[in-house]
Amino acid sequence: MIFGKNLSVEDSLKAYVKAGNTYSGPIPKGGISDLIFNLGKFGRSGNHIVFGKGCTVKALAIVCPLGHATMRFGDKTMISGNVRIDPDCLLEVGNGTYFQRPSRLVLYEGVKILIGKDCLFSNVVIRACDQHAIFDADSGDRINHSADIVIEDRVWLAENVTVSKGLTIGSDTVIGSHSVVTKPIPPGCVAVGIPAEVKRTGIRWSKKLPREPAKPAKPYESQPVAPVQPVPTVTRRWSARLRSLILP
Repeated sequence: MIFGKNLSVEDSLKAYVKAGNTYSGPIPKGGISDLIFNLGKFGRSGNHIVFGKGCTVKALAIVCPLGHATMRFGDKTMISGNVRIDPDCLLEVGNGTYFQRPSRLVLYEGVKILIGKDCLFSNVVIRACDQHAIFDADSGDRINHSADIVIEDRVWLAENVTVSKGLTIGSDTVIGSHSVVTKPIPPGCVAVGIPAEVKRTGIRWSKKLPREPAKPAKPYESQPVAPVQPVPTVTRRWSARLRSLILP
């Protein structure tokens, strides 16, 4: 059952409650179709959402087909994207955190994704599970268990960052665009790459750009050019020999 298409946020929440789910806090800001619920084929119930004061939703789709999930969105948050959440899972987003572009969050098997205050995300993927099982071929034991993710206060995840399961990103940290975070990242640093590696420590960042004068581009370093070697001349004898090898 899908609710929210062509509906206001308030009407979408009314349909969500009518299906046996609950929410608390003020109705978040948003326009038509900005809050969509997918409760699965049978319209599962038991989900609960907490909305903080001044929360805004924008093109947010919440997929909880098995019910009994919990989500908490803090004060003055902007939530945008797709949340896929299973029973007994918890998604918590701290005050002032802003999803600048739609992002995807995936929670299965009772995991928690805990996001701190004043974070900034742009088109990121945060996955606390793999959605498919991988087993050791000899023992048959599963080797890719789901695990919690903790993102502390004032973390900036730039465009197209992917955060993997079972790790913590420390406060005041910046993850560069297109990076893949596969291990814990300490506070106050810049980490980039696939996998993400710490490149600088002792930093802090601000959502506000001070508009300082730009620096000029660095020139490339001139490299010595190797002399061009002359092409050897093909004699008539060798030319005839090559033709005999190539032509029938």
